[in-house]
Amino acid sequence: MDWTAFVAALDDAADPVSLADTLFRELTHVETDLARIVTEADEATQLRAVHRIRVPDTEPMAWPVLSRPGRYDIVLNLYDRDRFDRMLKAGSISPHRHHFSFASVVLHGGFAHFVYANDGEVDEPVLRPHLNEFVGRGGQLLLHWATYHCVLSPRPETVSLMVRGAPVAENPFTGDDTYTVEHLRLDRDRLAEALRVADPARAAQDA
Repeated sequence: MDWTAFVAALDDAADPVSLADTLFRELTHVETDLARIVTEADEATQLRAVHRIRVPDTEPMAWPVLSRPGRYDIVLNLYDRDRFDRMLKAGSISPHRHHFSFASVVLHGGFAHFVYANDGEVDEPVLRPHLNEFVGRGGQLLLHWATYHCVLSPRPETVSLMVRGAPVAENPFTGDDTYTVEHLRLDRDRLAEALRVADPARAAQDA
């Protein structure tokens, strides 16, 4: 399945997140399409899109690819290992939940993933370890919005493709006007290069 067919299927789906989790296994060589989308994005439009979803002082960097308001969003997540390690030492990396359910697939690199059982309430959690695994290239995640999880030890330049469902509530921490066009250009170039390296067909040509 190519990128165009993937998006068309999500547009027709009653539950885009669950369908994405199934279709990820059928995607072929989408890395080149995604690298083109990333590099051709209008800077001003993309900067506004990043500001809309970015939570300050978090990892990974989320790059919006496509938005269907009220239904789903597609984003690319790029992990900066050095920044991640600095945030971990500062105590900024911890179990958390999202305001949306999501499905994701690792396109390049990988990370350790931890899922927690919650013996408390969604907003007043009492967490205990439930599952941990290494999620490498081709590995998938499917998480309900109320599930607490944590990512640790991402490999350098790890990239994942994520389909987010409609948010169940507003995230009060979303919005980061400190992210500048210079940040955007740096992340764009890093993300495009990681996607280029991740594409098996391109890698074979370069070998």
